[in-house]
Amino acid sequence: MALDRGANPFTPEGVLADADQEGIERLVFFPSAALGLPGYEDAGFAGEMARMYNRWMAEYCRQGHGRFYGVGLVPIEDVAQSIAIMREARQLGLVATIMPAVLKTRNLDHPDLDPFYAAAEELDMPLGIHGAPGIHLPKLGTERFDNYLKVHVLSFPFDMMVASTALILGGVFERHPRLRVALLESGIGWVPYFMERIHEHLEKRGRLTPECKHEPAEYIARGQLYVS
Repeated sequence: MALDRGANPFTPEGVLADADQEGIERLVFFPSAALGLPGYEDAGFAGEMARMYNRWMAEYCRQGHGRFYGVGLVPIEDVAQSIAIMREARQLGLVATIMPAVLKTRNLDHPDLDPFYAAAEELDMPLGIHGAPGIHLPKLGTERFDNYLKVHVLSFPFDMMVASTALILGGVFERHPRLRVALLESGIGWVPYFMERIHEHLEKRGRLTPECKHEPAEYIARGQLYVS
């Protein structure tokens, strides 16, 4: 007979019971299916969906006895709307905002995003970069595969490499020195290799990216870049 541990992912009480079994003190909730929101074609619908999700997440977290923390959604293609929604999410008590590794036609160092990053600094709102193959955004390094396992193997580290290239070499951390970004759900094994590779390229060809003033390790050491 299976042991009933009291775990139930569909109720706050069940989630807390499972966390107690595992010795987990605090939980931060990221979306799953809602990761696809940045790919929505209708900006108005995407904004309303983000607001609805953020309100629901904040209410859910209030049932966690101080142990639940929620991450908000924004329709990042619409920067002005995203800033307003991020402000609302902060007021609701959400602790971070999730972003994709790339936009439909823009990378994360595009100047259009600077007002959003400035608002995140002002609100002390960390940004979580999350890979999500199959959400109708550019497929990074996975164009040759249609098997989801193969796509998933490649997509997440490729996503984070593209995101960190834009953030570091594109000067985002220089323009926004109080911005904090986490690169999520891709492991950390790629980090030493790729940060060393960026460092080497800065030494040899740094004149091509004058926006980047420091080595990658410095952005990590000063608390702007986290990896999980």
